[in-house]
Amino acid sequence: MNILVTSTSFQDNEGEHKNLLEKTFTSVDYLRGPLSEEELLKVQWNKYDGVVCGDDEYSSTVLKELEQANVKVLSKYGVGLDKVDLNAAKAREIKVVNCLGINHETVAEHVFALLLSYAKNIPYSFKETGAGRWSRKTGFDLKQKSLLILGLGKIGKEVAKRAKAFNIRVSFYDPYVASCEGMNKVESLRDLFLFDIISIHVPLNESTRNLLNVENLKTSKDLILVNTSRAHIVNKSGLESLLNTGEIRAYLTDVWYEEPCLEDDPLLRLENIFITPHIASRTIDNVEKQGLMSVHNLIKELNI
Repeated sequence: MNILVTSTSFQDNEGEHKNLLEKTFTSVDYLRGPLSEEELLKVQWNKYDGVVCGDDEYSSTVLKELEQANVKVLSKYGVGLDKVDLNAAKAREIKVVNCLGINHETVAEHVFALLLSYAKNIPYSFKETGAGRWSRKTGFDLKQKSLLILGLGKIGKEVAKRAKAFNIRVSFYDPYVASCEGMNKVESLRDLFLFDIISIHVPLNESTRNLLNVENLKTSKDLILVNTSRAHIVNKSGLESLLNTGEIRAYLTDVWYEEPCLEDDPLLRLENIFITPHIASRTIDNVEKQGLMSVHNLIKELNI
């Protein structure tokens, strides 16, 4: 059997995940994703039985090509499936599997890497001292700040654990979770203005696209917004407006509206945006763990 790998994290890091893939399958080809619909339509799909994919755009049109080529499985390296037309995949009997429950601790660590970097002025100080300047910019403490976790799944719960260790006051908003010991539940997005920090941990779907917007964030003051989920949960035009007015003090994000980000995007020039290039789950430890799960998922679904 022949496999295509498009996840760059999978292919850029050596480890048991690559060894298992290459010893299990007849041949393995690599393309560097994330691939657009147009790029995917150029692939010679009749060469492959399955794919280890990243955030590629598997539209209904692309999935039709896979069906005709008899590609049987899309094994997502990662969790989010918002780029895959799941209804079309089901209709065409293409199995789609992901790495549920694999990223939660690693991503939670990245949330605090972003928060601490901003609170303690780490990027600024690193740049200044590297240039020979002793510029001592004053930061702030995280203790006793109020944090709202938007989406109390596995990642949200791990963020809560770490927040409590910093003596942060933690609440959550999640219509699917009735209660959680040690945390106050917020019933309405109209109450977002009550918090110093909001950390986003919901999947992107039709109900969460533009979930955070001018209407529910405009009463905030000095809000720090952290996003390690998906960019389009936050309305882009609303984000720009609120960053410029100061209602959002800072936007700390690992995800963007166009990935890779466009050099001429005006938001990237704002000083109160901290952005990392979708690396929250990209650690040596987690790449191998996640890679192994994606390969095992592929093996299982192909009945090898």
